[in-house]
Amino acid sequence: MKTILIVEDELGPRESLKMILGSHYNIEVAENGLKAVDILSKKKIDGVTMDLRLPGPCGIEVLKQIKLKFPAIEVLVITGYGTLRTALDAMRYGAYNYILKPFNIDEVVDLIRKMLDRKDQMEEWACFRNGNKALYESGGRFTSSLPQAVSSLPV
Repeated sequence: MKTILIVEDELGPRESLKMILGSHYNIEVAENGLKAVDILSKKKIDGVTMDLRLPGPCGIEVLKQIKLKFPAIEVLVITGYGTLRTALDAMRYGAYNYILKPFNIDEVVDLIRKMLDRKDQMEEWACFRNGNKALYESGGRFTSSLPQAVSSLPV
């Protein structure tokens, strides 16, 4: 089962996300950006949901650190204090997507699923491109359809 890190300082949204996502994914929780980066360095995390207003470093700074240290991890920004500027900054620094609170449950679940699918596709392509099929198979998601599709393309 994949693991999602929820980075949220407010108890209500944090618990809501845990409840919504807990039946689909393993959940880790961080109340601030420093704890989030610490968890990412110690555990295998597949995706992150993150607020922008956090104690300590702001969410944009944490997003920059995540994408610098863990570029393959996708981040969904969920914030109650969104502006056009913060949305543009989040996307510029590598956020997968950006949504506002209060969030729609179905939208969050769908975005997380798509975010993790994208991560899987990127890993699959990277391993295929490097000829490391066995490495990707160890993650249990490598499919034989991709190599067949690529090999059938005209050269």
